[in-house]
Amino acid sequence: MPHQYGDDYASEFGAKADSEAIDYRVASELFSEVSRPLTDARMVTLGLMVNRGGTNVPSRGAVLLFGKNRRSIFPDAVVRCARFQGTGTERFLDQIAIDEHLPKMVEAAISFIERHTRQGAADLRLHRKRFATPSL
Repeated sequence: MPHQYGDDYASEFGAKADSEAIDYRVASELFSEVSRPLTDARMVTLGLMVNRGGTNVPSRGAVLLFGKNRRSIFPDAVVRCARFQGTGTERFLDQIAIDEHLPKMVEAAISFIERHTRQGAADLRLHRKRFATPSL
């Protein structure tokens, strides 16, 4: 199904970014974690770079994944996590705004959830009641 802005929305970028907009060091480090060297050809194959007027420019996805100044282009590209007291949203116990490269955002969000899930589980253990188990 075509995107509301056109079929090339994800890959098209226009004049907002050039090849200098990508942090190649970070991109190479993240790709090396999955044993894949990041080459120009691979970036084109993955849709991270697209040819516009004979020049390779980063796609929107590339800027979100590895952009140096992605917040200036995508100001809402941040993950916000919060833990609240009780079931309401009035009192924060912990909160974080994660402003990293997209793959690192995911890791940080998962860490936040794991940290508070363990804490929640520990709280439940303190309030757990023991019930007699019938013999079979």
